[in-house]
Amino acid sequence: MIETKKYKYVYMKEIEQDSKRKTKIYKVYNKRFGKEIGIIKWGRTLKQYCFCPSSGTEWKLGYLLGITCFLEELMDLRIKGAK
Repeated sequence: MIETKKYKYVYMKEIEQDSKRKTKIYKVYNKRFGKEIGIIKWGRTLKQYCFCPSSGTEWKLGYLLGITCFLEELMDLRIKGAK
């Protein structure tokens, strides 16, 4: 099932992926224009979900707050044993 999570300025949409993958990948979109502005995926080196912005994008506080909230939710789920 593809999940979408919405915040004030951004929304995240899960990417369909191989069933062998252990963690999910999400595209991050600007809510106003629907433009992809980055992805959220598991960072193997950092051992946590990470945001990877698209090249040439600009950021404001509202975008970052939504992304931060989503990353915190993902990590809370991960700690509780859900993937």
